[in-house]
Amino acid sequence: MSGDEPRRRRGRRPGHSGSRDAILAAARAAFARDAYAGASLRAIARDADVDPALISHYFGSKAGLFIAATDWPFDPDEGHRATLAGGRDDVGRRLAEFFFGTWSVPEKRISVLGLLQTAFTDPTVAAMLREFFVDEVFEPLLTRLGADQVALRSGLLASQLHGVILSRYVLDLLSQEAFDDATVIDAIAPTLQRYAVGPLTG
Repeated sequence: MSGDEPRRRRGRRPGHSGSRDAILAAARAAFARDAYAGASLRAIARDADVDPALISHYFGSKAGLFIAATDWPFDPDEGHRATLAGGRDDVGRRLAEFFFGTWSVPEKRISVLGLLQTAFTDPTVAAMLREFFVDEVFEPLLTRLGADQVALRSGLLASQLHGVILSRYVLDLLSQEAFDDATVIDAIAPTLQRYAVGPLTG
């Protein structure tokens, strides 16, 4: 190298939009390879060649990074605030209303449907969804509600809501033409209430 040539800087990427894109690309690869729980923020930062602090700067948390990397339609914290607004009373209805408020927008539900459909044939995607719903959505919600049997209740809530979204928007068993959102919410709210805080036996 001649003395007149500029010396190439080495080190991690500076904090600009290219770094954000690199983080997202590394995150998508990590989630696809290691699912949600196994994806390490430090490893994602290393693969993106950025300082780990940039992940917090751009995305706030692992959940925030997952939301951005997968085009996930809602922030779990937002869902928790909406669902917990009235305490334990009518939590099933508020949970149904929050999810239907998300699903009713085609652009928002398409990413969820795509991931759910892929999960049927891809165990890693299935694990990623399961871990995200358990770690970020349902178990924190149930813990804040003071519920018992959190793992069981989390699985029951997920099964009910995933079943509804597949039945309504994929299989057309609860078609939008035949049943409006309010009708379906009225029907499933008591079940969600029982799964969240009600008796599970007897």
